[in-house]
Amino acid sequence: MELNLSNNHDYEFKRKIYQDENFLNQIIKAGFDKVDKDKSGEIDIDEFTTLIYDVSQKGDIEVPSKEEIIKIFNILDIDKSGTIGIEEFKYIVLRI
Repeated sequence: MELNLSNNHDYEFKRKIYQDENFLNQIIKAGFDKVDKDKSGEIDIDEFTTLIYDVSQKGDIEVPSKEEIIKIFNILDIDKSGTIGIEEFKYIVLRI
């Protein structure tokens, strides 16, 4: 889904996201929970790989190789814990 800022509803939605930190946190948490299939509170490499495959298929883009996915995961795993936590996920989402 792409936002159309000429559409007043989309503009209002985007404005609400940036003005209401609680609303933004709820959206990010919902996205995180959708990726965190085992509900561990962390996104592991398998969950991340599934996310990349899903996004690639839905976006009709080339699926990265397993090695590329691992490289991306390691970059996004800011604290080098071997998983992506909610704060790392939030940091990533806010920079997209």
